Amino acid sequence: MKTYFDDGATMEFSNKGMLGAGYTLRIAKDGFSYKSLNGKVDVDMKFAEIGSLFLTNYWSQNFHYRVLLRDLNMKNMSVPELDLDTRTWNNGHNIRETKPLLLAFAASKLGAEFPNNLDSLETELGATLGEKIIRLSGGVIIGAKHQVKLADIKRVKCVCNGALGTLCVYTKAKGGFFDMPDMKLPLSEVTLPLLEAVMTRNTGNGIDFSQGNGFDQKNSEYIIIRYMDSGFFVSGDGSFREPWQEIAYRRIKAYNYDVNEHWGEKMG
Repeated sequence: MKTYFDDGATMEFSNKGMLGAGYTLRIAKDGFSYKSLNGKVDVDMKFAEIGSLFLTNYWSQNFHYRVLLRDLNMKNMSVPELDLDTRTWNNGHNIRETKPLLLAFAASKLGAEFPNNLDSLETELGATLGEKIIRLSGGVIIGAKHQVKLADIKRVKCVCNGALGTLCVYTKAKGGFFDMPDMKLPLSEVTLPLLEAVMTRNTGNGIDFSQGNGFDQKNSEYIIIRYMDSGFFVSGDGSFREPWQEIAYRRIKAYNYDVNEHWGEKMG
């Protein structure tokens, strides 16, 4: 994996509001800091201490998202929700602050060897009511009720209605009348690049983003823009060790929303 933050680069944002409101955000490879200008929130966290990031409004609106931090047991931390991208920066996707944070966090969980470590990666993938804490271990996604081998995955469908986001995982190439997934994973900055890599390696095709949200989105490709970066699929030495990596890289690169040295200029 190659990201903007690999060689010690950081990103810093300052967002000033009315009557003393606002915050500063600094993102680095291993963690981030967030300070509200009124002094009520002061967070300085290492990504290794965080189990997952839970976002509110990120799928349903185009600015002002809230981030809830969860610990390694997927319990809410005793830290206030963080407000990000509280104003519109441009006429496109207003993700100037949020996407770099998601990218850096995902990179810390997937590891520098991603995507060449799929079968050896050990990490948490989030939690759901049915599966409790979901982990990836030894090339197997393991929940309380179900488990699926990465090598057996034939289809992944993104289902997002604006309030809830799910990645439906199938081990059959084609579905029948009752096309039930073998497992459901939370849609997140970690599960998306993981399953995009798995699908491309297994089938040559990525996640199915064809389903809309039933309102204003005809498909789910906006999820790619808000979470994915083509650098996820480049090996640490800058090469493509496997042919499928370049396929995934070019697919995501085409959306032109990579977090890089020009990110601030692009976002406004």
